[in-house]
Amino acid sequence: MSIIEELGVKVTTNIDTSELESLNGICPEYDEIINSIINTLKSDEPRVTEAVAESLSNNMTIIIAQQSYLTGRMAESTVVEQSGNTADVGVTALSDEGFPYPLVIEFGRAEIYKSDGVLHWIQNGMSVFSHRSGAVAPRPFVEKSIMETLDNVEPLVCSVLSVLD
Repeated sequence: MSIIEELGVKVTTNIDTSELESLNGICPEYDEIINSIINTLKSDEPRVTEAVAESLSNNMTIIIAQQSYLTGRMAESTVVEQSGNTADVGVTALSDEGFPYPLVIEFGRAEIYKSDGVLHWIQNGMSVFSHRSGAVAPRPFVEKSIMETLDNVEPLVCSVLSVLD
């Protein structure tokens, strides 16, 4: 299943080594060490991306579970698709009919009225038939997940890079 585009978050890691690079040539006897550090940092970009993307995915799962959505499928549908130093994080949950219901949870929706038939849904285990369904207020989980991840990104990145010691 693919990530619902409107709820996807792209995580890209670019470790800026320009200040380290500017040290090259000042003391030529240290250039080899400096270049080794630069190369190690650059090669670890995918690991940093993976750690941040997994943290974001975990935060989404936790927030979804805390908000007690009517379906358990959504919490189980958070995914990370990584390639190099870029990862896409999001949810893939669809209704049995293929409707991306996490969009309604994130953004809300207006009242639905059907004059030429009836709407049908399951509520508290019971079938409900009606000509209208009231508006649904947004219950955002993507932005909350991003903010939670950003609050902890510095120690997360440091813990990944500290493995280099």
